[in-house]
Amino acid sequence: MQAFGVPILEYEGYEADDVLGTLCSQSDDQGLNTVILTGDTDELQLVTSNVRVMLSHTVKNTKMYGINEVKERYGGLGPDTI
Repeated sequence: MQAFGVPILEYEGYEADDVLGTLCSQSDDQGLNTVILTGDTDELQLVTSNVRVMLSHTVKNTKMYGINEVKERYGGLGPDTI
């Protein structure tokens, strides 16, 4: 990632999920559209009107999740509930 100039954020005592959640909250507060690319379904709890998750297990098996897609996946439960 360094070769591509992508910033790497690390904070001692915090897991990557915590850092990612904080960044998503900050971007949401600023009204920035954000996409998380991950294979971890736990990140679906971060979905908001501005934050979406592209869940990918393989190159051919990807799906973009917004609020409605999370509700469809979890029988009506939204990101704030899971």
